[in-house]
Amino acid sequence: MIDQPKAQQTLGALLVDAASRYGEQPFILCGDERVSYAELLRRAERLAAGLQARGVGHGARVAFMLPNGLDIIELWFALALLGAIGVPVNTAFRGYQLTYLLNDADAPLFVVGAQYLDRLAAVQADVGPVERLIVADAGAPDGGAVASPPALRWPSEPLADVPTAPRASLPAVDYRDPVAILHTSGTTGPSKGVIVCHRHEYILGRNMAVEMGLRGDDVYWCGFPFFHNTALALITLPVLLVGGAVAVVERFSASRFWDEVVRYGCTAFYYLGALLTILLKAPPSARDRQHTLRVGWGLAASGETMQAFEARFGVPVLSGYGSTEANVVCYEPLAERRPGSAGKPHPEFDVRVVDDHDEPVPPGAVGEIVTRPRDPYVMFLGYYQKPEATVAAWRNLWFHTGDAGRFDADGYLYFVDRLKDVIRRRGENISSYEVEYVASQHPAVLECAAVAVPAELGEDEVKLVVVPRPGQSLDPRDLIAFCAERLAYFAVPRYVQLSQALPKTPTDKVEKHRLRAEGVTAATWDRERAGVQLHRA
Repeated sequence: MIDQPKAQQTLGALLVDAASRYGEQPFILCGDERVSYAELLRRAERLAAGLQARGVGHGARVAFMLPNGLDIIELWFALALLGAIGVPVNTAFRGYQLTYLLNDADAPLFVVGAQYLDRLAAVQADVGPVERLIVADAGAPDGGAVASPPALRWPSEPLADVPTAPRASLPAVDYRDPVAILHTSGTTGPSKGVIVCHRHEYILGRNMAVEMGLRGDDVYWCGFPFFHNTALALITLPVLLVGGAVAVVERFSASRFWDEVVRYGCTAFYYLGALLTILLKAPPSARDRQHTLRVGWGLAASGETMQAFEARFGVPVLSGYGSTEANVVCYEPLAERRPGSAGKPHPEFDVRVVDDHDEPVPPGAVGEIVTRPRDPYVMFLGYYQKPEATVAAWRNLWFHTGDAGRFDADGYLYFVDRLKDVIRRRGENISSYEVEYVASQHPAVLECAAVAVPAELGEDEVKLVVVPRPGQSLDPRDLIAFCAERLAYFAVPRYVQLSQALPKTPTDKVEKHRLRAEGVTAATWDRERAGVQLHRA
C-alpha cells in the first residue's frame, strides 16, 4: 500500500486502509503491549468521537504535551481522523519556552501529561489561548506516582474519560488540509510554527519506506519523541505503509539499546550522529553482531563514523538531507552509497547550492542549500501567523534552508554547516535567541550571546558568553541554575565564559563567528567538569 491515490493520502485514511489490510497484525510494540492495526484504529476512532463531542472539529488546533507511549500515538491519529491540527509541545519545555509555544499555537485545548502540570501552573498567568485541559495520567518519568496536581485556572478532565462518547460521523478530510504545526527552533528571533499538510507527511513516509527498502516483516526501533516529526513521519508512517511494526521506547539509552533491539526483534532503526558515536564507544563485545538489525537511516554522522559502525556491527546506515519545512529532499541510494554525503536529490524536488545572490555555484563550491517541489503539497504550507517570514524564506521562488552545503561532480550533496545561529545538541535544535533571552533575565547579566561549540560525541554543545552588569559578580553555577529553571535541560548551556564585552559589527550586531572560532578556552567554565547535574524530567 506504499503508493496511494491523492484522495487517500491523509493520516486517517492511511490507518483505515492499513487496518483493513493487516487487521490484528501487531503495529505498535510498547513495553509489554502489542497493539494491532485494527485495535489502534478502534482506539483512535473512539478518541476522535470523544474529542468531537467536546467541540474539536475540522481545522481546530489542539496542543499536546505527552511522553512517548500509546496515548500520544492514538491522539495523533484521532486528530487526523477529525481533520484537526496537532500542535506538539516538547516535553522538556518549561518557563518561557512553554509560555511562548502555547501562546503562539493559539490552541484552546491542551492535552497534557499529569507529570507536566507543575510547569503549566508556573506559567498559567502568562498563557492566554488555552481554555480547557485534558490530562493524561501517564505516571512520573521514573515510573512512580505523580504528586498531587497543582491548582490550575482551567477546567480539566482525564484523558481516560474522553473516549466514552458514542462514535459520531467524522468529517471529510482532504490531503491538502493542515495536519500539524511543528515548531522549529528560532535563530534570530522566536521559533516559528511550520504548517504541514497530510500529503507532506505521506510523501515523507512513502519515500522513506522506499529508500530504506522497508518490508512487512520489519520492526523499527523508535527511541525518538513523538513531539518531533521524526517519530511520526520518518518512522511510524513508513512502517504503516508496508505493514511492519514499531517498537516504541521512552528514549535512547546506550545500555539498553541492544537489549531492546533483541527483545523486539528490531530490523531497522533511526539514528543521529551522537547515537552511532555513543554505541561505538562501548568496548567491543561478542554481542556486537548478535542482533537482528539490517538497516539504519539518519542524519548528522560523519562518513568515518558510518563506516566504522557498519564494520563493527554489520549494519549499513544511510543518510539524507531535509528539514521540517522542506521534507527530506535528498537520499543516499542504497546501491550507490557515499558515506558522509546526503545522497542525491529525490525526483520530486529541485535542490541547488547558491551564492548570496541566489545564483547556482559550481560543484565543489560551498553555498546555501535551496530547494523547491515539483509537485504540490509536498512541502510546508507556511509559517503559522508569520506571513513575512514565509515570504522571506521563499524568496526568488526557492525555499532557503539557511544551511551551507556543496555538490560533488557526481551530484551528491554534502552538508557543510548551518548559516543560521541554531545549535544542535543530541538531536535537539536549540534556539540561541531563546537561550540568550532567558539568560539575559538574570539580574547580574548585562548582555550575552549563545553559540555552538563542537561536542565530543558530534553535533554541538552550548556556550554562553556573558558580560556581567557593572559592579556585579556572577557565579556561573548560579546562572546555570537560573537557566535550568526556565529552559529545557538540553538547552541549558554547558559552557559559560565571562567577558568584558561582546565583539560587534559597526551596526551593533554580535559577531558570533568570532565567538564560535574562539571555542572553549582555559577561561571557559565547564558545567560537566564542575559536576553540576541537570534534572531531565
